[in-house]
Amino acid sequence: PGGAAAGGGKASAEVGINYCTAQVRLYLTKSSTQKSIAEETGATITTRGTYRHPKGPDTDEPPIHLFVEAHSQDAVEDAVQRIRGIIKDTQEGRLDVGHSCKVFVRVEGNERRAKGKILGPRGSFVKHIEAKTGARVQLRGQFSGYTEGPRNVESDDPLHLYVSAPDERSLAKAKELAEGLVQHVEKEMEKMFP
Repeated sequence: PGGAAAGGGKASAEVGINYCTAQVRLYLTKSSTQKSIAEETGATITTRGTYRHPKGPDTDEPPIHLFVEAHSQDAVEDAVQRIRGIIKDTQEGRLDVGHSCKVFVRVEGNERRAKGKILGPRGSFVKHIEAKTGARVQLRGQFSGYTEGPRNVESDDPLHLYVSAPDERSLAKAKELAEGLVQHVEKEMEKMFP
């Protein structure tokens, strides 16, 4: 919803960020990010609502979003355009808002079989990488079972491990371990399905 607010002479809009990745949500809710957009556009940005897990229960609280307000509709539209640009640029890999990478699994035609081999028993292989590095590791992409976005579907990306970390050192170590795991699985799948 958007438009002029009643009685105050201000224009406003809301930009939903609930279904963005955690890193994008964190980046867009940082005061420094919001301050930068405000300085560029003249609009004020406020974080409202709470994060709702896609498979979580419905609540009365609205999903997390950015409330954009300004004295002119043009300023609101400019700020909304900048926010949507940040979201789009991160989705398309043109903007890195955190420390993350993708380690692709090259097992064409055997992705479903590879899934369990990558995760390990009860996710133990991925959990091992997380425990050793402090990074977060998720199997994503086609055949991963990981759904995302407003439509709650798997990404169109090929099967991959998505690694995000609090700093470059953790990311580098986690990426190295993830690449080793993926290479091992690829070799194993190649022997099983030449």
